[in-house]
Amino acid sequence: MSDTLFVFTDASYEVVNEQQSAGFGGVLVHPRGDCIAHFGFNLEEEHLRRLNPGAKKTIVHECEFLAVAIALEPWKGHLGSKQVVCFIDNNACERFVDFGKGIR
Repeated sequence: MSDTLFVFTDASYEVVNEQQSAGFGGVLVHPRGDCIAHFGFNLEEEHLRRLNPGAKKTIVHECEFLAVAIALEPWKGHLGSKQVVCFIDNNACERFVDFGKGIR
């Protein structure tokens, strides 16, 4: 278990009065429960337009996947050769990330 790190990510997306908003966040946790690193931010309107060029009704799946990708990239140095367990609350994103397991 000491060679395992835990990544918790989440994202939000909503449209209110035709205004899109989205945010991401993540936490890298040691098996003892200590927070090693974390991040959280909101996407600006320009980035939302790039993420949703077809103006789909929702892009929550894309946002959830981006949260995982954004978490893993800068934390590569912490992850090294350790086993990583990602906790994702979006089934479509979870299946996609599971499909890529073992890829470095």
